[in-house]
Amino acid sequence: MARKRLEFPTGILDCIDVTRERGTILASAGPAGTNGMTIGWITIGFAWGRPCCVVLVRKSRHTCTVMEQAESFTVNVLPEKLQKAVDLFGEASGRDMDKFAAAKITPVKGETVDSPYVKEADLAIECKIAFKSRMDPSLISADYVRKCYGDDDYHTMYYGEITAIHRR
Repeated sequence: MARKRLEFPTGILDCIDVTRERGTILASAGPAGTNGMTIGWITIGFAWGRPCCVVLVRKSRHTCTVMEQAESFTVNVLPEKLQKAVDLFGEASGRDMDKFAAAKITPVKGETVDSPYVKEADLAIECKIAFKSRMDPSLISADYVRKCYGDDDYHTMYYGEITAIHRR
C-alpha cells in the first residue's frame, strides 16, 4: 500500500499524544549501523524558520552511538496492536540484537533521508539532523539533575529539520 504524504503540521499532534501515552520508535542509520529505540517525549516546532523535531537520547544508549555518525532520524507511530514492538525497542539493546527482526517490524529507507522509517507505522516523520548538543549539567536545574541524572547519563539533543511526514 502506498503511503500518503502529509504537509506540516498534519499528524504532529497525534504523534505527540502517542509518544506521551505509549511511546514511539526513533530510528536512525549511519556508518555505525541501523538502530532504534523507544522514546517517550519529543518537541516539535520551528527553528531557523523551518519545521523541526527535537529528540533526546542518553549517552549510554546504542542509538546515541548510531546518531552521532548519522545525518538523519525518523520518528514512527506504530499502531496499538504493535505495542509489544514499541516495548521491545525500549527494553532491549541494539548492541545485542537486531531489534527490527526481533520485533517483526520492517525498516524501510526513508523517502527523503537515509534513516529508515517503520513500514508498519501509522505515521512517520523524517528528519535531517540540523544541530546536536550534549546537555551541560551546569546549565540544568539542580532538581532535574537530582531526579533524572543521578547516574550522570545525560542526554544529547538532536534537532531534526522535518523533511517529510507520511502515513499508511
